[in-house]
Amino acid sequence: MELFSKKRRGIYVYFKHVRDINKLEKYGNVISYSKKNRYIYLYVDENKLNNIVSELETKKFVKKVIKSELVDLSLDFSRVDKNFSLPEEY
Repeated sequence: MELFSKKRRGIYVYFKHVRDINKLEKYGNVISYSKKNRYIYLYVDENKLNNIVSELETKKFVKKVIKSELVDLSLDFSRVDKNFSLPEEY
């Protein structure tokens, strides 16, 4: 079973000024942002990912771009022990 039906991937974009949030909204769907730490989390289509990342890295207002690794994680929980219990001290 696929967790996501459409192939999308998240990217974290670190920017220099808070006013740059408006400039970044056109590259994907904004999930969240932090004014204090100056980053934005975007969802972009998987097939456009490399083009968008290379374009963002050339912008003057962008410090750093990091691809999310959620799609690389194994979400198969069939091997988890169903009789697992925590120690009594918890």
